[in-house]
Amino acid sequence: MTLTEAVESYLSLKRALGAVFSADTRILRSFVCAVGDVPLESIHPEACQAFCRGTGPPTRFWERKHYTLRGFFGYLVARGHLLRSPLPEAGPQIRARSRHTSTRTMSFGKYSMQRRSWKPTTGKSKP
Repeated sequence: MTLTEAVESYLSLKRALGAVFSADTRILRSFVCAVGDVPLESIHPEACQAFCRGTGPPTRFWERKHYTLRGFFGYLVARGHLLRSPLPEAGPQIRARSRHTSTRTMSFGKYSMQRRSWKPTTGKSKP
């Protein structure tokens, strides 16, 4: 079975189950374009990693591509088309975003904001 046939089979199943699956359809079809219409056995982990990785630090889209390919290859393993998934198990490690500001105290020039109230600073220190 070739990659294109496997992708179309997987998409048909998902649509038959009622899934809209539009973003995953685009991801899987771009995976076919990136790897080529090759036999399933010839897909290597490096090709999957290169497709998901992209450039720069890990992103949510990289995570989404990895999640989509994991579902697709899981389907192929369950149906007996592959012995094991060529996708590396370790997905991207996305760091949680930290808040860029503090809600307690922020200084802006000669004004300071403390608990959402603006007060002009006098420059004098209190004992």
